Amino acid sequence: MSHAGARRVLVALGLLAGCGSSVDTSLATDALIASTLTPDEVAASMVEVVARGCGPAPAQASAVKVADDLVVTVAHAVAGASEVTTRISEDGPETAARVVAFDDVADLALLEVLNIESGPVPIGSLEPGDRATLIGFGGEGGPHQRPVEVTRKVRATIENFTHSAEVVRPSLEFIGDVTLGDSGGPLLDANGAIGAIVFAESDERAALGFAVRASELKRVLDNTGTSSPTRPDADVGPCPS
Repeated sequence: MSHAGARRVLVALGLLAGCGSSVDTSLATDALIASTLTPDEVAASMVEVVARGCGPAPAQASAVKVADDLVVTVAHAVAGASEVTTRISEDGPETAARVVAFDDVADLALLEVLNIESGPVPIGSLEPGDRATLIGFGGEGGPHQRPVEVTRKVRATIENFTHSAEVVRPSLEFIGDVTLGDSGGPLLDANGAIGAIVFAESDERAALGFAVRASELKRVLDNTGTSSPTRPDADVGPCPS
């Protein structure tokens, strides 16, 4: 099975310094923070993304529901795609999805999906030293749950999808297994809220992954809106090179 998954695109890392480097811990409302979710409950709010149009095999990634009709996934999975669908299991039926936000700097995309009955997952936060749960569709079946530990905050210098420029992405480094297809899956904090979205594994060290911080997801959601019935399709750019 082909997976777009956790791309090995890490170029360089720079440690954050200074008092202004902390992740925004006020992203979720008090009501959402108080509503603790189990990993199984979050898994019920996830889908697998299938994107076609950039090669003989479809790109595949994970996605999690963040609003009534929106899921978040990685932008590199849907870049250049002519058709995007979602499914709740590897052999399940596929449902059409629309890309309504595409941010190649954060490597995040929002898809409009109308068939997920479970509720959205709130946005939380993670800090170095926190233990978290990664949920993704990497490997056979899924979604799978894996324990990870956040090691540090970094600003990851990444080549963009067409290798024409570098972007700097506020990220978390974590220790734990990342499998192709896990990209787009959440790292859950102790409350079962989204603390980060997985986008890559290290190509230099085993069991080392990277996830874009929740503050970037909050920014993309704020720019898109969570309740508009008439969102336009987003420009997904060219296929990754």
